[in-house]
Amino acid sequence: MPTEHRGSVASTGSAAPTGSLAAAEHAHQAHHLKYGNVVAAGFYPDDSDDEDEGEEQEGAQAQEADAATSDTLSLAPSTSSGTSNGKLPRDAKARKWRSMERREAHSRAMHEQRRYLFRRPRALQYFRGNVLVRSNEERSSHRLELFFDLVFVGLIATLAEEAVHEHNGDAIVRYILTYTAAWMVWNYMREIFNAFFVDDLPQRVLVLAVMACLVVYGNNAPSAEELLEESGARATAIGSYLVAVGLIFGLMMFYSFYICQYRIQIRSQATIWILLVGLWIGSIFVSVRACIALVAVALVLEYSSLMFFYSPLFKRLAKLRYSSAVAIEHEIDRFTDFVTLVHGEFLYSVLSGHPAGTGVHSGVARVVLTTVVAFVLHGIYCTGAGSKRITHPIRRSMSYAIPFFGLHLPLVSAITLCGDATAELVKENEVAQGIRWIYSATYAIGMVSTALLVMLEKELDAPGELFFSKPVRIAPRFVAAIVVLLLPLADQHHINSTALLGISAALGGAAWLWQELGSLDGPNAPWYQQSSSFAGVPEGAQLHEHCTRTWTGFPALVEPGAWNLDSRRQRGRTTTFVQESNPADISPSAEAIAAPPDHEADSPKLATP
Repeated sequence: MPTEHRGSVASTGSAAPTGSLAAAEHAHQAHHLKYGNVVAAGFYPDDSDDEDEGEEQEGAQAQEADAATSDTLSLAPSTSSGTSNGKLPRDAKARKWRSMERREAHSRAMHEQRRYLFRRPRALQYFRGNVLVRSNEERSSHRLELFFDLVFVGLIATLAEEAVHEHNGDAIVRYILTYTAAWMVWNYMREIFNAFFVDDLPQRVLVLAVMACLVVYGNNAPSAEELLEESGARATAIGSYLVAVGLIFGLMMFYSFYICQYRIQIRSQATIWILLVGLWIGSIFVSVRACIALVAVALVLEYSSLMFFYSPLFKRLAKLRYSSAVAIEHEIDRFTDFVTLVHGEFLYSVLSGHPAGTGVHSGVARVVLTTVVAFVLHGIYCTGAGSKRITHPIRRSMSYAIPFFGLHLPLVSAITLCGDATAELVKENEVAQGIRWIYSATYAIGMVSTALLVMLEKELDAPGELFFSKPVRIAPRFVAAIVVLLLPLADQHHINSTALLGISAALGGAAWLWQELGSLDGPNAPWYQQSSSFAGVPEGAQLHEHCTRTWTGFPALVEPGAWNLDSRRQRGRTTTFVQESNPADISPSAEAIAAPPDHEADSPKLATP
């Protein structure tokens, strides 16, 4: 998983050569810096050696800071080998590499807007020493990425539906392993989209082939516990998974011949995966328990290698001069897309097959409550902790970035299972106890996971700038998780399906409302300090009465002036601007209307009908 430089480092670079004040200001306003500042530069390297010296000094400072405190562990890659007295060797090889990078940057700019069926593979972002190299344009999910996600709508729904119907320990174990394997494929594709996406013919063919493999996988994974002599489901599911991942690594290995910034990491990860193929193949021919053990070990090692080879630790051990980086805004967007997708399982479960029936009765109430639960869980994830300014976990350190990526697996797998469990709760007021436990446990896991994710963020808001501190704002999530987790202990005559969904919706809604209230402006917010330092307000300007307010012990819930209605009429006389033109082309009547008085000769010409 590519990681970013820690957020404590100020941004000083941009697409222009390092040292330009205007360029530094432009980089400081870049979209990818809103989650924590980094030392950033464009693809075209500086001609001088000062950049390398500056990078080396940054690297030395980073190592000193890392030794001082574990909370500021740098996520930037270490500088290259062969250094002496803190300076890079200025030899012919270094100059040759710099020249090649300049030519590559020029070629990138020249061909970026042109259209080809096959494009030269390039890294969309990478580290040069300690400098993040990328464009300042904000990246969001591409239509091909969103289409790829659609295959998971049916895949995860099938896996969860089988687990809910059986609602026993064996089904849950099968669900966890099969879901994790599908999640790994999504992660591999996310890395390609994040680091190398160009939407050319090879990448489109890869997306189509991987989606086909996932369709085959989804049709066989629910029966993966069956032995080989009973059916070919296990062999087909494992085979389709291996083909999908093999195609991904095959394309990445091809890219490694073009992209030096990721070469060692790609090839190291591919080597480990090839060794793990033996575990996958062996799991086809063994008993169920042995299969579970082999698959679990293979998945853990796969995920661990993904984290390790893209971590700062590996970058320092390998002494990488060029190394991977992440487009953080795109990474967050991709995770949000997938979390939104799994929240759709709630809505699918209450609509597919008309579980509430027809008419207005208690089943309709359960359908509505399920919608509220989905709405609350999604809103809590998307709003985070309600902080104004943060340093994202990816930008902090490895000890924060790895849990951020890792927590998404229990989050999405739990929410998927929770959403499918609501389909059974909607149908009947009393359901099997196993379904109630599945719903309550997965709801609790979802709540706790969202709370832990926001705890990984470093809040940059000053004390008192918000009404409540972050721990106070997110504390109700833990309360809601604990209460809902214990509800199945009560008899169904007291806590039936309607009550279970109602309590979940009420507690989740209260937790979200508490967070929204706590994230309002506190006593130390600028507008309570009678400050004029607002965006767009000149220094020393007199503020309107609506711009400031006196702190009364409770934050303002409604914007001052919100009740003042607009009394203007939409119809009436208007003033239009007449474009400058050649006097010979203007008719006498229009010229008479457009001609301003002498003292307005330099003002825009007005025409009033």
